Amino acid sequence: MTLFWFAQSLHNVSVYIADARAQQLPLVGGEYVIHDWAYMLSRLRMLRDDRSIADLVRAGAALAWFAALGGALWHSRRPWAYGHPVPLPTDAPAVSSTHVAG
Repeated sequence: MTLFWFAQSLHNVSVYIADARAQQLPLVGGEYVIHDWAYMLSRLRMLRDDRSIADLVRAGAALAWFAALGGALWHSRRPWAYGHPVPLPTDAPAVSSTHVAG
C-alpha cells in the first residue's frame, strides 16, 4: 500500500515539475509565494528541461505503481502469507442446497 501512495505522490510531483516554466497551477500560500520547482530548476540552470524531468519522474511513478501492483498480486497468491499454509478443501463433504434442516 505504501508503494501505491509513493507512486501517486511521484505522479503529483511530476505535474508540478512540468509546470515550472508555465507556472499555471495555483499555489498555496498567498500572493507572494514562489514556485519551488521553478526556483530550484532555475538555480540549477535546468528550467528549460522541466518537461523532460517531469517525464522521468512520471516514468518512475509508473514503475512504482506497477511494482506495487505486482507485489500485491504476488502477496495475495501466497498460501503462507499469514504465517501458515492454507489447506485446499479436497475431502469436504458435498453440500446439498435442497436439504433443509429442521
